[in-house]
Amino acid sequence: MGSKTTASHKAVPPTRISNGGGRNSSIELLRIVAMFMILAHHFVVHNGYDVKNLPLGPERIFFQLVMQGGGKVGVVIFFTISAWFFLDKEQTIKSNLKRIWILEREVLFWSLALMAFFLVFDRADFGMKMIVRSVAPTIMGLWWYVTAYATFLALLPFLSKGLRALGEHMHYALAITVLAIWGLTSFIPGTSGVNDSVFGFIYLFILISAYKWYMKPFTLKQTWLMTGTGLGFFLLYTCASVMLSLFGIDKGNLHHRTVQAARHHGGLRHVSAVRLAFLP
Repeated sequence: MGSKTTASHKAVPPTRISNGGGRNSSIELLRIVAMFMILAHHFVVHNGYDVKNLPLGPERIFFQLVMQGGGKVGVVIFFTISAWFFLDKEQTIKSNLKRIWILEREVLFWSLALMAFFLVFDRADFGMKMIVRSVAPTIMGLWWYVTAYATFLALLPFLSKGLRALGEHMHYALAITVLAIWGLTSFIPGTSGVNDSVFGFIYLFILISAYKWYMKPFTLKQTWLMTGTGLGFFLLYTCASVMLSLFGIDKGNLHHRTVQAARHHGGLRHVSAVRLAFLP
């Protein structure tokens, strides 16, 4: 009798925290913080003025380090909160299709509202291509997060069941593998990482589920250690970006300069692209 009970517990990995059907004020506060981080990122990246044209100083460092860099962190926080609670319950095709449908209705409403606004007040910058994308925002990828998140929801029932079927040791092995492929190698210039797509969400879900299902909760000391390590790498990238700026090099014109130099010397016919996407 005891062995059967133990086996049943191992069949379904335990979860530690449940939302209990209510709202957690700490989680909601974290959502708000993430929202402002994303807004700050958009303010810098999609501004009409390029912050790289600012002279090197406290203002530029604040814009690039705090405001621009925090946007990606905010996206990860947003998704992690959703993924954490997804792990508390069984994921079915029907429930996730319902989530996608609710998401599509909300996005379509705002997409059509914005389209009507621009057709009235700024028609010159609103072409037929944008009209088509506005009518089908999720399928056409009008907003990358919505499209990637809807795709993830469609795959979630299969992904969740597959990860449960792997078991603890294979799940750990998978988490370490994806962490090495898409995490650690992203620190190496020229390697391909996870961009803004559904693969980034799958990558995070593999790590989050491994932690929640099988690992002991991080202590406060471990949390601060991991946070400090992450900030250290972030500052390292920022310093590298600043150094490149001091030499008049940025990730937009480095490839152009390489090609021009090769053509000037006439020694190279094919020059591989140099993309410094790993820099903030």
